[in-house]
Amino acid sequence: RALFDRYIDEIMHFVKNQVTPAITVPHLHAIKMLTDFLTTAAAGVDLNFDETAGVFAEKVFLFCVCWAFGGVLETADRHKLSQHLYTITDLLPQMHGNTLFDYYPDETAMDWEPWASRVPDWSYPVGRIGGGLPFSDVVFPTPDSARTQHILRALAMGRADALVTGKPGSTKSSALRDLSTSLKSDGCVSMTLTLSKNSTPTSLLNSILTKLSERQGRLLGPEGGKTLMVVVDDIGFAPTDEWGDRPICEALRHLLQEGGYH
Repeated sequence: RALFDRYIDEIMHFVKNQVTPAITVPHLHAIKMLTDFLTTAAAGVDLNFDETAGVFAEKVFLFCVCWAFGGVLETADRHKLSQHLYTITDLLPQMHGNTLFDYYPDETAMDWEPWASRVPDWSYPVGRIGGGLPFSDVVFPTPDSARTQHILRALAMGRADALVTGKPGSTKSSALRDLSTSLKSDGCVSMTLTLSKNSTPTSLLNSILTKLSERQGRLLGPEGGKTLMVVVDDIGFAPTDEWGDRPICEALRHLLQEGGYH
């Protein structure tokens, strides 16, 4: 509670008056995102409760605040938010022209580390040398992709919902495919629904039902007690009805808000 009292009002006031989010997010929803981040972070961090752990816990809190309130900011505004955080805490890394979004709190070092340190080694696929692999299928790991995978995986393991935004060609779909693949070993099955002008709420629900089976009574779920992750691609292409509404988005909202259908 002390961390909320110290930071949240200040950050909410700054985001409201000094930056322009790419997507408008109500402050209440930003707080919900913060609690989701904190929940997933707490599940993945094992701390001994001493003075050092208290400092590291505050760094984790700042990381969660950064993404809850700044995840929808463009690069220039992320710089502004990072610089503003410098004025209210001395627990940030030396950024050297970067932003706080380029760092994460590492549990082993108990300090900030750059996302670049998590980029895996990459080599050209064996047997593909000489033009066998289309250039469009080549994906190089970068600090951005490492950051995206880490955050999406943490949210997915905490069963939190995520909206991935970005310009065309920014590897959104590729990141979600990689996430789906990485979660298979954790008892998770996935499906991808690509929306188009012909999509309807009924087609959406019927597609999801194909991955479910009867568990007990009227309760449905994936086979084998697994978890189902639904990836909805091209949500911006959801058709609009004569009143300007998007029924399929309302069906998705209900699924996310209520956790299911009756």
